[in-house]
Amino acid sequence: MRLHATLLAEKIVSPQSVWTAVEVMKGAEGWRVFRNDGTVTNPLVGQCFFPFEDENLSLICTTGAPYLTQGTACPIQARIVDIYGRADRRQVVEDFVWQADLCFTKPDMGMSLPWVLNVADAGALQLSRSYRISGVTT
Repeated sequence: MRLHATLLAEKIVSPQSVWTAVEVMKGAEGWRVFRNDGTVTNPLVGQCFFPFEDENLSLICTTGAPYLTQGTACPIQARIVDIYGRADRRQVVEDFVWQADLCFTKPDMGMSLPWVLNVADAGALQLSRSYRISGVTT
């Protein structure tokens, strides 16, 4: 919030900007999502439910049909946190699902977060150490 206030004061961002974070809880506290089309089957990838009292807490299916036909697809429990402005929940979930799909990995398989978040967390940090304050690679 302080960063946004500073950038707003310096007119780097506009008052219409919306900053939102998504808190990802990989385990989803043991929740499972099924679809029932005559049989109990895995959910469709991209389905999202807001079954909790907290309107910003959701279950998001980043795995399931058609990718995973056997077993049970574990959803991601995610909390949408508005830092500045109010985000469109549907757009936040859509971005999250697309990111998981475009990264060729699912947050509940293999790595604990999508590939690009792992790169941002590990790779970008290492890369930043190769820059001087001027921004010119050494």
